[in-house]
Amino acid sequence: MNPDARKQRTFQLELRRAVSTGVLETAGFTFLLLIAVQHFEAGAMVKALVVVSSPIGLILSPLAVSLTKAMNWTAARGSSFFAWIGCLGFVVAALVDGLAGFVLGSMLGVLSMSIGIPLLTQIYQENYPAKERGDLFSKAVLVKVLSMTLFAWLGGWWLERDMAAYRWMMGAFAVAAALVALWVGKYPSTELRHSMSPNPLHGMRHVR
Repeated sequence: MNPDARKQRTFQLELRRAVSTGVLETAGFTFLLLIAVQHFEAGAMVKALVVVSSPIGLILSPLAVSLTKAMNWTAARGSSFFAWIGCLGFVVAALVDGLAGFVLGSMLGVLSMSIGIPLLTQIYQENYPAKERGDLFSKAVLVKVLSMTLFAWLGGWWLERDMAAYRWMMGAFAVAAALVALWVGKYPSTELRHSMSPNPLHGMRHVR
């Protein structure tokens, strides 16, 4: 595939992924904490665990890079794998009764969606020309923000009517994560190029 075709293919898939990513952004920043407080009447520790899930994923991202390299996966396949793990987490949060199931499932879901960010960065670097990278990325971000705003409004209205409907919201997050996994798995991508090191922090070079 020539460079222009790779750029166009990546951008088209990125716009689709941005819609689902916008939905997922409302999980970590809004709805999971709201459900923990309003439905489960969770304490400070649980609220803290929900809030820090995404930063923990970023901290663990070098491990995701190292695993992707060890498995000889492309960056797209590695990112897709972690998105599927996130989908599983939200399914657990939807189906398992009680606070423990909700917290563990939602933490896994949010964590898994942020752990693969360096892999996506690698894809952008491969497929977007340097002079156009910022413009293409910002257009996808705009779509994500619009999606996030719309779902935040709909989800707030939904939970205001019936907080017990949080299970259906977890299902919506699971579907969004599955779509992210499907879209990103189709991105043009190559295997990570750097030699493997036994130190999992080897992946920090990709984070940079």
